[in-house]
Amino acid sequence: MTNVEATLGPAFLGDKATVLLGEQTVRSLFVNIYRVYRHHFGVIFWCCVLPLIPAVALVHAAQGGSIGWMLASNVPYFVALFIVTAALTIALSDICLGNRASVRCSYGRIFQNSRWLQVIAMALVVTVGVYLGFLLLVVPGMWFAGRSLFTSTVIVLEGRRGGAAVRRSMELTKGQYWRIFGLLFLPVLAAQVLTVLLVAVVALAAPTLLETSSLLVFRLFSFFVSVLSTGVFLPIISLTTVLLYYDQRFRREAYDAQALSEDLMR
Repeated sequence: MTNVEATLGPAFLGDKATVLLGEQTVRSLFVNIYRVYRHHFGVIFWCCVLPLIPAVALVHAAQGGSIGWMLASNVPYFVALFIVTAALTIALSDICLGNRASVRCSYGRIFQNSRWLQVIAMALVVTVGVYLGFLLLVVPGMWFAGRSLFTSTVIVLEGRRGGAAVRRSMELTKGQYWRIFGLLFLPVLAAQVLTVLLVAVVALAAPTLLETSSLLVFRLFSFFVSVLSTGVFLPIISLTTVLLYYDQRFRREAYDAQALSEDLMR
């Protein structure tokens, strides 16, 4: 075994189908997603759903109320969504780097140095930029969405802020737009299919539940399915993004033992 192999370990230099920190293909991406879910599902799931439970409960409680109340209930949900995505990024990065991932450590790091505020602020900026781009004949919006994909990841993992994070994302995705789009699209599509199947279960069960149970039981069932679908769907997107982030660093920066050791010290 070489010094580099001893330093990086099997997660870096193992079988190409299971490399977490190397170049990704469609096959390796799906295999890595499956393996990470299989071995770390508990941490990933609870890191995702714990903060979202009260937010989702608020959204469900607002159903049937005034339009203003329903819109207002979505604000804490989206704030929680941005924070959860950031915490998931840390947990999934730790898994990729061979560190022990935990819900407590992930959220502890997010709330250090106001990173969560940076994530929310830049997520809003990027979202506005994407929507403005879509108003300009769609293509600019798609281009900006793809090029700014790693903005939140860079804020969380590299500690860059504001425009520096966007520029870093642009740097990492330069000349790789269609490849990244294709690799991201397939796992997102798979996650969407799983979500649709869960929603279909609710739709099929609704008549029976309403006939045999109270409206409260049906709402509790819908709430459970909403939390479950988020716990499955969101981590797939976050994990794909983290894997592609390291993929681009490996391609552009020869992500090696020194870079790995620097990340392990963060």
